[in-house]
Amino acid sequence: MRSGEPFTRSHGKTKTPHPNDGPFVDSKLVQLSHLISHAKQIVVLTGAGISTESGISDYRSKGGLWHRFQPVTLQEFLLEEEKRRQYWKHKFELLESLQTARPNEGHQAIADLDKSGRLKGVITQNIDGLHQIAG
Repeated sequence: MRSGEPFTRSHGKTKTPHPNDGPFVDSKLVQLSHLISHAKQIVVLTGAGISTESGISDYRSKGGLWHRFQPVTLQEFLLEEEKRRQYWKHKFELLESLQTARPNEGHQAIADLDKSGRLKGVITQNIDGLHQIAG
């Protein structure tokens, strides 16, 4: 993709917003597309939300990891056997989802930006490796 070209996915498909998103979201997507299309350098900041479509649960949303598992402090982990069991149950559930997850359209879009030569970096707290797998 060259600077100034419309932002489209490399496989030729564009994602259209859900009809219920309304004109506000549509206009924001148009603005974002314009900014990306005209930017010479781009840095992307992502968090757990980008990987939820890949089957990896985030932490804070309803049904997320912290909704199902309370965070265990180091002190609790060291002092209470039950807290250690809870901690490892959570980690094994996370590991299972990490082993089967594949990059989604969000990861691919970021990889496409990288291939265009305009992506200067990705800042993320994610440990799933999906950005790297996507390219």
